[in-house]
Amino acid sequence: MLLRAPITTIVVLLALSGCATPERCADQQFFKAFVDGKPNPNRYFPGVGELPVDRDVNIRVSICNREAAEAFCVEVYPTEGMPFRFLEPRSTVLLKSNPAAVDLPFKKVSYNVACHGPTLQEKDADCQSSTDSPLEGSLSISKTRVRAANVGSNYYYLNAYEFPPDATFRGANVSATFMVSIRRKYEVVTQPFEPSRTREMVVTLPRVVIGSRTLDVPQVSFRYVTENVCLPNRPLSLQ
Repeated sequence: MLLRAPITTIVVLLALSGCATPERCADQQFFKAFVDGKPNPNRYFPGVGELPVDRDVNIRVSICNREAAEAFCVEVYPTEGMPFRFLEPRSTVLLKSNPAAVDLPFKKVSYNVACHGPTLQEKDADCQSSTDSPLEGSLSISKTRVRAANVGSNYYYLNAYEFPPDATFRGANVSATFMVSIRRKYEVVTQPFEPSRTREMVVTLPRVVIGSRTLDVPQVSFRYVTENVCLPNRPLSLQ
């Protein structure tokens, strides 16, 4: 059974399945996302802009912290086997009331694959997603083991992969449970920058190529706000 719903919908459904659990709510300061002037209808993700582009690819944008610096994170979820690439590996940021735009190049594209097995060798690995390269052409891809633990008779570990932001890559499935698969998340990170906490920021992403189609991506804006944010007492992320 392959779910085609946006990833946030999937994880919230999983988080809220079974017995109801109380929420944890608190006032927080964060960058709130708006698409077409509207906040994310999923109240558990007010800092994420869900961009309607195409049924074969879900795209999300947020301001994230990577390597002790703030940046834009663009999450891409193509359907299995669907080729995807950015026409230009950069985003443009415009501060409202300021005509000067800032270009932020994309640094890399990354994704993770979780595996387990009786050893740490690839020949014994049982992985939640394919370990084959998703890249088209002969571009190189780097692999790093970022976490490993021995539990009982098995090792559980996470491999992180990175490749250049101008590459064409294909979607893949991740086995979330025995019966459910979801789309793999590819994360694209920009160069670090200092986001404005006083003026609204309008972010323009490059056009994208999905299969044989070239499509525009809606703009997303961010405002620094103080609001009450609630989370359920269950994890909201599977990747």
